[in-house]
Amino acid sequence: METSMSWSSENPDPEYFKRTHLRTCRSASWIGVVAVCVLVVRSLSAAEVPPDVKAFFEKHCLECHAQQSKKGGLDLTTQAVDLSEMPTFLRWVRLHDRVQSGEMPPKDSPQPGAEEIKPVLEWLSQTLSGEELQWREKNGRSVVRRMNRTEFENTLRDLLDVPWLEVRESLPDDGRADGYTKTAAALDVSPVLLAKYAEAIDKALDAAVAKWSVPPEVERRILYANQQYDYKVLMGGGDAVMLTPDMKYDESRFPMPSATNADGDYPADKWSFGGKYKGLGEAEQAGVFKEGSTVGMTRTFGESFGGRFNFAPVHPGRYQIGVSAWSYWWDKGEVKPSPRSGSVGVYCGSRLLGFVDAPSLKPTYSELNVDIEPTEENPLRAAGASFLDAHVYFSQGQIKAYSGAGVAIDNMVVTGPLYDEWPPTSHRRLFGSMPIVPFTKLPPEVLKPDRPNTFRQARGAINGPGRLVPGATVSDDPAGDARRLLATFLPRAFRRPVSDAEVQRYAVIADARGKEGAAFEDAMLESYRTALLSPDFLFLNEPTGMLDGYALATRLSYLLWNSCPDDALLAAAKAGTLNDPQGLRAAADRLLSDPRADRFYQDFPDQWLDLRDFDLTSPDKQLYPEFQPYLEDAMRREPREFFKFAIHNRLPVSGLLSTSINIV
Repeated sequence: METSMSWSSENPDPEYFKRTHLRTCRSASWIGVVAVCVLVVRSLSAAEVPPDVKAFFEKHCLECHAQQSKKGGLDLTTQAVDLSEMPTFLRWVRLHDRVQSGEMPPKDSPQPGAEEIKPVLEWLSQTLSGEELQWREKNGRSVVRRMNRTEFENTLRDLLDVPWLEVRESLPDDGRADGYTKTAAALDVSPVLLAKYAEAIDKALDAAVAKWSVPPEVERRILYANQQYDYKVLMGGGDAVMLTPDMKYDESRFPMPSATNADGDYPADKWSFGGKYKGLGEAEQAGVFKEGSTVGMTRTFGESFGGRFNFAPVHPGRYQIGVSAWSYWWDKGEVKPSPRSGSVGVYCGSRLLGFVDAPSLKPTYSELNVDIEPTEENPLRAAGASFLDAHVYFSQGQIKAYSGAGVAIDNMVVTGPLYDEWPPTSHRRLFGSMPIVPFTKLPPEVLKPDRPNTFRQARGAINGPGRLVPGATVSDDPAGDARRLLATFLPRAFRRPVSDAEVQRYAVIADARGKEGAAFEDAMLESYRTALLSPDFLFLNEPTGMLDGYALATRLSYLLWNSCPDDALLAAAKAGTLNDPQGLRAAADRLLSDPRADRFYQDFPDQWLDLRDFDLTSPDKQLYPEFQPYLEDAMRREPREFFKFAIHNRLPVSGLLSTSINIV
């Protein structure tokens, strides 16, 4: 990128104030700036007012703004004006604006000529801009703001290395200013928000800590489509059939429903499976679904069909999900080549994990590597399972009389959880290389309701933790280890160096909890929790004057990653290379080439083009039957991908508005 990102709080140009702030002094953002400005501005004496400005006031202003009348609280006859008082400063800003706009003097009064007005506006602009520049030299240019909820979630994910963490939707919506959620004016703070922050931080810390002394075993499960409840129901309802390995339909194994009800829109023999069985239970007892088989479908997903595969990820982490699928043309019982390829969307709950191709009559196995968090909000958790959904996008119709496109799913293969090492990086971010000691006897306090043990036990019938031995991090020197761990964690959390006094401030919290009888691990989590609830973490604050390397690193990472700086960027800040334009540009290029930059490529166009409101309207399915979820997803992704293409290829800004490039 060719844009230099070195900023200074100094600006000697007095016209800057007039060009930017005096025109917009009525805005809420200006009021916030002025509230701090007035703490440092000086008093203005009558002797400092130029003669031509005094003459202008006497001729055009004193009739309404003298000591007796003082309309609007403005007295131009006073011997001194204390600009350190905010109401006074604001009145003088309004004076400039109204003279500039022609509102003052009033229309029914003698009007000054342009030559009279010019020196007045120049003097007001120089005086007020000079005061603002003095404030900026002392306090800096930027306004402190908190992280928005997207930045908050991403920061917790990256800081603790828990990429599966989902806390964004649990937080109140962020306000918007001019369509964006990155301005201080839109990001207020409330007691409710702070309470939700605390809940989210507790969840993040719990997710980061390893609960077992040894890693969970990697499991590989093959889930055949015909053995999943949703697909059984779909076949019983007449919208799907089981297909043989040679891509044919065998009616002797599973007859198709044919009769319809009085309205002609649903099979009368629903659940009877073509009259051969008296419902789904009898079909299961007869062993119809015993052998894994392909299911061919001719309808889309909806409220009555989620396409769910019965799999509950007990352990958070990275999973490899493979789906074998293909498309076909169904002609009243015959499987023929399809004129187009199909598509299958793979979901975890409502979260889209990705799309896989389903080419015509060509079973294709595709894999997705995704981070998954087991949550209690997953569907049918009470039954001991959550679900991975495979949503299929085609028209629906009764299978026996239907001719049209269809898609077949053979199976889904789930492998995981996959860890590169144990304890995982998330645990080592908090406890370094300290060992996890297994419990010889599980202490009662470990089985607290808010810990995941009971949740795992509730789902143990399907994917229980097996013979994993719970453990905890212990210390022979709690006080020393607490200071050592915090000295490593706090600079990354606060995005800057920390002093020994700051480390001590949080270490005493762990010390106090330890003296109360808390285990070392729980005592440290209390210190980490307090640090993550502090303004040093939640707010993006910057030093005054010329920004240092750490402030530049924070600005850069929250622009391009919506998250905290990584270790390499903090190292560049420490080395001072970010204060050099070439070093800063090199860092920006590195961040843009990182997968985390996809957050920028998604979030910025979403805010700029209001893509977040994409779902506010839906096309009529009768008028636009070709509008399917995968098309909707493609329409949403297209501007994001073009924006990414434009950045990577350094297109001019005009290319964002007018281009011959198409993204497919």
